[in-house]
Amino acid sequence: MCINLDSFEVFNLVLGSCSSLPDGYHEKGSVSYHIQGSIIKCISVRLSEFYSRGEIYTGDLLVNEEVVAMNPQFQPETITHKFSNQTDYRDDGVEVNYQFKVENVNIEFSWHWLADKLAPNYICIEID
Repeated sequence: MCINLDSFEVFNLVLGSCSSLPDGYHEKGSVSYHIQGSIIKCISVRLSEFYSRGEIYTGDLLVNEEVVAMNPQFQPETITHKFSNQTDYRDDGVEVNYQFKVENVNIEFSWHWLADKLAPNYICIEID
């Protein structure tokens, strides 16, 4: 299983594609997604239980045709250089977020401080 940020696909969910499921929020394992007007508008992947309980994604991330391992050692330095259009950065002492824009897709990576290092929280991809 892989999170594909080149095609904006997570498992069998493709951001911006049509869905026969009802509008609203849905969850399957470590993935939650929002459907609006029969279109998948947002896909979020849980990387830890910082915000919510449930299955945690363990697998790979494909970005710019390169495979990146998603594990507890996944850090901002691993991914930030792969995007040219950073739109936001926040570090409030509890959580660190980086946001990027690729085409019409917003990509957010989140980590939280655990002792003196960062632990991954989630990846979220969303269309405008």
